[in-house]
Amino acid sequence: MEENEKKNKKIFNRVIDILCNILLVVCGTILILRILVFDIGHVPSGSMEPTLNIGCNLLIYKLNPNYQRGDIVVFESEELNKILVKRLIGEPGDHILLDGDKTYINGELVVEDYVKYLTGASEVFEFNVPEGCYLFLGDNRYSSNDARYWTKPYIEEDDLIGEVSLVADTNEGLQIFIPH
Repeated sequence: MEENEKKNKKIFNRVIDILCNILLVVCGTILILRILVFDIGHVPSGSMEPTLNIGCNLLIYKLNPNYQRGDIVVFESEELNKILVKRLIGEPGDHILLDGDKTYINGELVVEDYVKYLTGASEVFEFNVPEGCYLFLGDNRYSSNDARYWTKPYIEEDDLIGEVSLVADTNEGLQIFIPH
């Protein structure tokens, strides 16, 4: 009987060793992915409504070298000393004209179905996006503290953290979606 107990204990210890190694590999992989590939965030304000509601949880993909107009991006604002989430409107070299509720990019009117406007908008803003920089605005344009009101409206590429790739909205039940 003693021999069987020793054998069983040896098998048990081996199984525990294997499970610990698997757990270490899984935790290490998650940690590496979290540090290098993905980040997690949340929406603190209504500046991106109706696309992103206050309190939405975000999965941020950090390895996007090719940000494009329309992407929802998380970035660091040195001016505000905050991490923000906004929509990329202007790419390097773009000329942006915001005339009331109309947006012109390089002279062409752009339809922005995701934008929430209040009636009677009459403000005009004009931007020439420098090389290596981007221009960001909130979808809820008249409730968003964005490039229109910043002293330094352009965000350098080095300050971009990543693109929002998945959203979990728990405000009205659980809704998981890829933002557009």
